[in-house]
Amino acid sequence: MRPRHAVRLLGAVLALVVLATGCSDRDGASTGSEPAGASGQPASDDPGEVEVRDFEKLARDQPGGVEHREAFPAEPTADELTEAARDTGSRTGAERFAIVLLHGLEDQTAGTARDTAEDLVAADLPADGRFYLDNLRSWKDSRVVPGSRGWLRSQEIEPADGASRSVLVQLVEKLEVPALGDGPGEPFVSWGSFLMTVTATADGWMLTDLQEAGASEYETFSPYMWEAALDSGKGWRRFRVG
Repeated sequence: MRPRHAVRLLGAVLALVVLATGCSDRDGASTGSEPAGASGQPASDDPGEVEVRDFEKLARDQPGGVEHREAFPAEPTADELTEAARDTGSRTGAERFAIVLLHGLEDQTAGTARDTAEDLVAADLPADGRFYLDNLRSWKDSRVVPGSRGWLRSQEIEPADGASRSVLVQLVEKLEVPALGDGPGEPFVSWGSFLMTVTATADGWMLTDLQEAGASEYETFSPYMWEAALDSGKGWRRFRVG
């Protein structure tokens, strides 16, 4: 388990399978008959205990995905978050929303637009996703690392009759947590893998499911984690963080 999680979760037992055995693959697009991202056991009814679902990384990137040429802000403003939520017309728009929203949720720096980001998260987000987001607030100045490059895969979810359009987006991003670092200017740096379901609503995109797992507890991937978390970089698209 990464130090970031060992402290952040205050002793809660989290099954970060990716760090022990490598995460399993989600093969093919999800369907509307199963909640996107759902696997393993449901969260416990006990508010003092949160059960983490198995993390199934996307086995492939659906063909036709674009290369995002713009740099996504590490610390998005409220206006940038709101604008990203409006573009519900395409899978590309879903990817942009997922990236900008994740950056807004991870951003714990001064002047953060975290409240706006939280407004774009469904009230019934699964318990392990909500637990992760709630604990982020404890880590002052943590954020996605500016100037880094992330990895992206996505798949459209085949909707059931009458269901809203949803897209499953996986992001692997570089994160920094000053509180766990070695001193000023030397934050603790690691990589996180995020599986996000974004769903189109009348008001724009909404985050309806979130799972997180460690991709690397170090700034540089070991050969094992490079293969386990990122398939040695094969079949992923890259994007820049501003």
